[in-house]
Amino acid sequence: MKLSVINRPSFYLGLLLVVQLILHSSVFHKDLVGFHVWRQTQTQNTINSFVEEDFNILNPRKNDRGENDGVFRMEFPLSQWITAIAVKMFSHPVLVSRLMNFLFAFLSIIGLYRWTKIYFSNKWIPLIGIILLSFSPVFYYYMVNPMPDNLALCFGIWGLFGFAKWQKSKQTKYLLFGLLLITMASLVKLPFFLYYSLFGFAILFPGKSLGLKYKIQQLSAGVLFASPVLAWYIWVIPEWEGNGIVQGVFQMNPEQKSQYWYYVWFHIRTTLPELLLGWPAVPFFIFGVYQLFNNRNRNRYLRRYWHYAVLGVLLSAYLLFEMNMIEKVHDYYFLPVLPFVVILALLGIRHIDRSKLSDYLKKSILILLIISLPVFSFYRIQGRWDKTGFNTDLLTYKEELRSAVPDNALVCVGNDTSHHIFLYYVHKMGWAFENNWINAQRIKEIINNGCRYLYCDSRTIDQKPDIQALFGMKVAEYGTIRVFELKKPEDLLD
Repeated sequence: MKLSVINRPSFYLGLLLVVQLILHSSVFHKDLVGFHVWRQTQTQNTINSFVEEDFNILNPRKNDRGENDGVFRMEFPLSQWITAIAVKMFSHPVLVSRLMNFLFAFLSIIGLYRWTKIYFSNKWIPLIGIILLSFSPVFYYYMVNPMPDNLALCFGIWGLFGFAKWQKSKQTKYLLFGLLLITMASLVKLPFFLYYSLFGFAILFPGKSLGLKYKIQQLSAGVLFASPVLAWYIWVIPEWEGNGIVQGVFQMNPEQKSQYWYYVWFHIRTTLPELLLGWPAVPFFIFGVYQLFNNRNRNRYLRRYWHYAVLGVLLSAYLLFEMNMIEKVHDYYFLPVLPFVVILALLGIRHIDRSKLSDYLKKSILILLIISLPVFSFYRIQGRWDKTGFNTDLLTYKEELRSAVPDNALVCVGNDTSHHIFLYYVHKMGWAFENNWINAQRIKEIINNGCRYLYCDSRTIDQKPDIQALFGMKVAEYGTIRVFELKKPEDLLD
């Protein structure tokens, strides 16, 4: 009985779940800190707005809203909305957000197992695949952070499973399942829209004649499923003022132009081996790529899996197009390519398994990988949660700053280059400024639009005489952050 349990994939998935919970146990109760905390606080602010203000999924809000209602539509906020439901049920917003994203990530792991199982007859290789995904450093980090990319990746991987099952069985239910999941992934994060190409090219060039009527039916299904994605982004993209995502490389500043190819090389030599794979998995990835282009295998692989090759080209083009936005730091842009990085490493592992090496040596190599990858990922990533990336007084005095003024008061905060972090920590709505880019005239304008308090960590700003003339009393001071009451509009001098 014991041996039969050990031979079940569910045993290893359960074991992996326990290991990941243990490794992340010190993170779940942390407030939002670490790498890309600006993106996390932006997401959490939207979750909080669904909980506290308006539960309408079509109206995601940001805290840096100025005098308007704060509605700011980017990706379809399904991840934030689902998490808001859980927060309404259990409270503890950050803990629930981390747990929900952990759930999304673990569903991605199960999806990857189901997807790779279709392509590898050796039952152990898909299980190694879940290790490669789980301890991909970039995946390991983001799996407990409130970011919609986790849910998008989950949907995307299950969409890949639907495509593979459809290709193998030719059953329409898997076609529809795959299209539905890619639709959900694309709504949550637009780059996953490229995954539709798998279905599009497989329908148009099926390898054998299926009849025009059958093709039209399948393409019609694809268009039907893609229409909500197109409708959402056609609606919201015109609102993205000053957003470089749409313009990509066509809106590069001089510095980005001069650094463009450096960014590309940086991601090839650093992000791919160190963050997407983890160094212990790199030899298997290289061997997998070699086998893919080996003269003996190339034609066979391209004949069977050319759809993935086309998608790989499209994803590479997307990354090159957005490279000025990615620069060196935005590694989460690479999550759509992560499943394919993993499967190439598995391809290398399969060829090692089929090689003439002794069984003892094969097992030793795999055991070394299984042990070393989690250790590398843990030590490579653990320090990311120790970095705040913002004024630490916001974290230290969070509760005091939140209670310094009424929750419903509109405030101005700064400095904050993200326009999300400061307002998240003081839990207020209003305006944010960065790099001391505010003056007395601007403060008068926001006072007239309802601003009642100023949170400021810059003596350059709050010690200017013309700005001090707009203050009432000083409400509080915690560390470097001072809180001032602002004069009422009728008390302003001309």
